[in-house]
Amino acid sequence: MPAKTFAYTAFISLISTLLITGCGGTSIDTEMLAEQQSSETETEESAPPSPTNSAPVVVINGAADALAESNFILDGSASHDADGTIQSWSWSQLATGAPIATISNATTQVASITAPSTDEPVDLVFRLTVTDDKGASAGRNFTVSITPVFVFTPCNADDVSTFSSSGVYSSPQHISDVIALCDGEILLGNTGNNRIEYVDLKAGTVTVYYELTAAPDDLEYDPQRSLVYASMKGSTSVARVDLTSGLVDYIPVSGVPSAIAARYGNGVYMISPGTTNSLYWYDADDVEHGPYPVTGDMIQFNQTLNQVITAPRGISPTTLYVYDFDDNGDIELVDSRGSLGGNSQTLKISPDDAHLVVVAGGGNAEGYGITDLSPADLSSSFGEFTTGAYPTGGDFSADSSRFATSNNSSFLIYQVSNHTELFSATPPTTGCPYYDIDAAFISRGGRLGIALQRCGFESDTTNLHWYKLP
Repeated sequence: MPAKTFAYTAFISLISTLLITGCGGTSIDTEMLAEQQSSETETEESAPPSPTNSAPVVVINGAADALAESNFILDGSASHDADGTIQSWSWSQLATGAPIATISNATTQVASITAPSTDEPVDLVFRLTVTDDKGASAGRNFTVSITPVFVFTPCNADDVSTFSSSGVYSSPQHISDVIALCDGEILLGNTGNNRIEYVDLKAGTVTVYYELTAAPDDLEYDPQRSLVYASMKGSTSVARVDLTSGLVDYIPVSGVPSAIAARYGNGVYMISPGTTNSLYWYDADDVEHGPYPVTGDMIQFNQTLNQVITAPRGISPTTLYVYDFDDNGDIELVDSRGSLGGNSQTLKISPDDAHLVVVAGGGNAEGYGITDLSPADLSSSFGEFTTGAYPTGGDFSADSSRFATSNNSSFLIYQVSNHTELFSATPPTTGCPYYDIDAAFISRGGRLGIALQRCGFESDTTNLHWYKLP
């Protein structure tokens, strides 16, 4: 080849190389949308480095959850470059159709972010792009799940003027427990997705939900502090939801609770089953007191007398126990009553601490009914709720004037003062081949009743039938 032709070819090759590689740097398409993932499962992108420069590594630290309109940070300071230094940081929010957050300090290592307002849970995807001292860049995405701000107002009265006479809310998953509030609003434990859900029964929608680390089981409401406590299946902690702030935290406990009971304004009691069942009290500062040996795995707390009431679940015959605490803080058995029917399922004390029931499938009153006991003296009773065969579930209204229960097929409401039946309804079995009313609830205002109907042997569907009460 002539020398002139060789030189021209080499020159063209050099120019082509420079155009392809640039002046020592590599780059990433910072607009590429990576698959959205939460917390530490982000996606990192980097172009193949040139022989003289490695692309930087992007690291993002931050919480995976935040409340709407709250402030939080995303920290990219752990990002690094193997053969140089990082010269610039650039934070942005990817356009995914979600509402837009406000990003402050978007060109620094740590970005300050104000979450947008939203009426429903939404995921925001943020991207950090870093560039090193030789011009190489890399990017990573980070997803933050935003929970709506829910304004909770404690209530004691129902407005049911716009409600029809009845309705049903159907969940495709198992509901463990329900706390009925006012105006058709309830909190339920959804074991299918590990959430406590705030449901508007009339609209049939989930207003807001609270993510837990395990499936919720027993729910307890403390109206003095607007707190919900939840034991969780297989978990050695009790979840605590602050309804006014929307924050969820956890109380480490000894053992896996079989049942819990709120001590209004001052913590929660729990029973940990074992060879001998153990009772623990976790006060308002989460300090553990106990263990105290008790009999039974169901629990209620008498706020007036400061007494713990227990009974075994599913035992025949059922015995009821009342425990008090002496001056040294030690527990002592102060009352008990046996022969309260077979297959006990529900233990409930009225909010005024004046009435106590053990709902047993075999009944403990005339005709399979439910005996209305005095918590202050178990040998004394006020009368009977004559439900008929196989009573299930039980709940008092917030003013203690009404009692809700079931005879497995019909939902029943009674006047507590005279044990008169006020209301009866039989939920349809459409889409649910069994009656199986497992639990009954009554709103805090006393105007709505709720029957929990499980469907199928695995309880894979749960219907909540609601009724406007006279």
